Amino acid sequence: MYALQPWDRESDSVGSRCSMRQTVGRVLLASRNATMGPSRAAVHVVAIAASLAVATGASAVDITGRWRGRWQQPPTQVTDGTFELTITRQVLNGSGGDSLAGYFDWRCTISPRPCSGREEVLGTLSASHQLDLLGQRLINPDNLALGHYIGSVSQDGALITNGIFTYPGSPVQQGTWSGSKGLLSGFLGVYGDAAGTQCCVGPFTGETTLYLIATTGGWASYGITGVEFRIQVSNPGGYAFSYTPPVGATCSGNPIDDTPENPSDAKGMTLCFSSCQGGSPPMAGNRVSCGTIHVVNNGGAATDLLVMRKNPSTDPTLLCPTFLDCHTRPLPVCMTRTETSLGEEPIAFRASLNRGGCDGSCGALAVERATWSNVKALFR
Repeated sequence: MYALQPWDRESDSVGSRCSMRQTVGRVLLASRNATMGPSRAAVHVVAIAASLAVATGASAVDITGRWRGRWQQPPTQVTDGTFELTITRQVLNGSGGDSLAGYFDWRCTISPRPCSGREEVLGTLSASHQLDLLGQRLINPDNLALGHYIGSVSQDGALITNGIFTYPGSPVQQGTWSGSKGLLSGFLGVYGDAAGTQCCVGPFTGETTLYLIATTGGWASYGITGVEFRIQVSNPGGYAFSYTPPVGATCSGNPIDDTPENPSDAKGMTLCFSSCQGGSPPMAGNRVSCGTIHVVNNGGAATDLLVMRKNPSTDPTLLCPTFLDCHTRPLPVCMTRTETSLGEEPIAFRASLNRGGCDGSCGALAVERATWSNVKALFR
């Protein structure tokens, strides 16, 4: 297993979570293409995607923009990682489906050999929710081969699931992938119900229970092994909060930040699971319970609960709330853009208490070229 140099992106770092060394990078799948001969071992790119809501014939959803996700090779292989796909053009073609053009930008996370480069692709998005992309040209490739990528896209335009990739002309499956649009790495939400549908809670008096639920996506599409965050209470007067971690998980710190007026005090926690969490098979859009918060209202007024970075962050270069993914060597990945890139502290999720009516302002906030309806669909 090779340790590759990290690539330059806003949340790139080498850090530590739950006593595990981590390195951040993008994705490529290293393997030998039998059709190319033993002397041409190539890193085969992983795949992916976009989303669609279908009308009769062509897609009715704009899937142009940037997509992020994770891929995994079969257990006998030794490479896995992340990917980004940019769809630059989408043309409606009636019953024949939409024509697509775009490109992947690749770099290995774990691989026997370094790999990087860009792969231009053409493909289609059909009325049966199938994405089909075929590599056309490589730009500055290093151990990179053209690939064929197929996946199922969700009707709400948020997720790509059940993806496989192959070599062109070969029926042999090389690996799987999953991803989402806009959200960097999914998000951690605060809800008033165990199903994770109500981010506007109350009004209530006495006591209630809040549920912390992670929704996987982007670079954390294949599950999580940990979460680092804090929950800032904007108006804490009259409330008492008590956190309980999920069974089998360990944690350090307290997630509740009840001193919002002090930006420099130590607040937040690191939650660690004993194994990968995120469904079987793991894929973007899966939900993970991250504990509960018991709330006692002793005359508290309307307040917001904001999911933000732990202060101080375990990794000082990752100024964002993070997940620890299920990579062979777990990687910390940001739920949001970083504080450095935004110019202010990022917020991954907003919940509200006792507002007397939900005004639609709660929910996941780590969006990029994604509609609010698509974001809400991830936690319905």
